[in-house]
Amino acid sequence: MTVLLLEVRRQYGGKTCRRRRTQLRGGGDRSTQPRAQRSSQAAKDIKDLITNSTAQVTDGVDLVNRAGQSLDETASSIKGMADIVAKIASASAEQASGIGQVNKALTQMDDTTQQNSALCEQNAATAKSLEQQAVAMRERVGTSNLDGAARGKTSRRVSAAA
Repeated sequence: MTVLLLEVRRQYGGKTCRRRRTQLRGGGDRSTQPRAQRSSQAAKDIKDLITNSTAQVTDGVDLVNRAGQSLDETASSIKGMADIVAKIASASAEQASGIGQVNKALTQMDDTTQQNSALCEQNAATAKSLEQQAVAMRERVGTSNLDGAARGKTSRRVSAAA
């Protein structure tokens, strides 16, 4: 027992040493009983606080899990939207390529139309020239026929007279 008392003195010293000795001997003074009750009440309060804290932590964990699920769903939705935007961009590129090809075809058609227009103008000028040449030829042929007819009449007269 003396070893125990020496150990208690070494750990607690002074007044607490006397209280500890009293507690070890099985006795207690009146001042320790109200403390024990307050200590017991404090322990119950602490237990209640721990229980409440545990419930709040559990609720917090549930909220965090739900928030995580919401974030996963949001990320999934964003990925889906990114895929859609990529498809739209691809379709737009294809449309741009198609529009470029249509533009090229229209340019070729415009060039062909301009060439056709130039050919039509040349044909019109050639037709006008041919018409003028035809009129000139008719006039020459008409004059030649008149000259030939006049010669033919005189030559027939000369032949008939001979």
